[in-house]
Amino acid sequence: MLTLSSTLQHMASQFFKRSFWYWERCHVAHRTEEEDEAEVGRGGGENEGNDEEGKKQQRSMQAKGHSSGIAVILAWMFSERRQLTAFTQLYNSLGWDCLVCHSHPLNLHFPGMASTLALSLLDELLKELEGHPSPVVFVTFSGGHKTCLYKILQILLGQCGEVDTDKDKFKVVEESIAGLVFDSSPVEFESSIGAKVLSQQVLTLEPGRSKAVIEHAANAVGRGLDFVFSKQFALQRRELWHALYSCVNMGPILVLCSEVDELAPLETIHMFSSNLNRLGGKIDVVVWKDSKHVGHFRRHPDQYSSEVKKLLVRAFSTYSDRHERHTPTWTELPGTVIAEINQISRMPHLQLKKENTPELTGSASQDEKISSKETDASCRSRL
Repeated sequence: MLTLSSTLQHMASQFFKRSFWYWERCHVAHRTEEEDEAEVGRGGGENEGNDEEGKKQQRSMQAKGHSSGIAVILAWMFSERRQLTAFTQLYNSLGWDCLVCHSHPLNLHFPGMASTLALSLLDELLKELEGHPSPVVFVTFSGGHKTCLYKILQILLGQCGEVDTDKDKFKVVEESIAGLVFDSSPVEFESSIGAKVLSQQVLTLEPGRSKAVIEHAANAVGRGLDFVFSKQFALQRRELWHALYSCVNMGPILVLCSEVDELAPLETIHMFSSNLNRLGGKIDVVVWKDSKHVGHFRRHPDQYSSEVKKLLVRAFSTYSDRHERHTPTWTELPGTVIAEINQISRMPHLQLKKENTPELTGSASQDEKISSKETDASCRSRL
């Protein structure tokens, strides 16, 4: 068993590693209609026609030896490359190349570091897309939206103060992004959530340690950061949600979450999905009852794969329609939508509770958790 000292040394070593990314390419093989139907299993509804057209277009690209698209996977904090293998294999099996990014933990609190990483990823995507145009889908796990994604969005929207670059430089990338997947995400940028992530990491590496002691120490660190950087954190929180809501017209959005995930509270996901749906976004939320943080695929592999498959097909259709019809890109939002985004991005996305107050998943009924018309429409599946 690891000692507490070795556990802390292991975690400290993460801070001396730089953010890094790498490619996991798929081995393209032609897929038949029968194989696609067997894999998805069920489907239909208002998007059925577009889905079928998307499948045909993907098979056409694969028959020519090209991947269907690029899945940019933003890993969770302290993750290792081997932990992403199952996910890259899933996307590769569906004909999509993977660009996988592991962010430095300090990206959570220092936007300049997140911006540097975002710029590096955009440069790589630009180089790839100029040689082989294809749709791009961002897949973010846990806090990946804070350590990298929102800075990518800000750069594409021309709203990133840390980066001095021409917005039009990445026009090809902007036009190629056609969908989003949130796995155990998004989460509120709040110290109590960060403390839970830190304590869970310690307890995972050393399960014999006192949970109460570890959580107390992690909370102390979180409160200290809040005290020193309170104004900066408040600004970053607003910018984070503003960037995420600005994706409303990007394409299909899939959120994969669980009722028992303490690190990605259903309350936050409920508010995010309801707001996006009200703004006019195409969002599906799948809520499981029993899977842990970033553990949904391991617990429900068939259902998870089916949902991802349908999202990728719809993203491909979105990309194709956008280029055939020359429609405005997702960054061109009406003034009324921008005004509403400015308003809702200032709202807290997590109501802090006292220690003796029951958690949302234990105190609220099924109908209370997801009760609005907007969320009823968005939560297509409850598995």
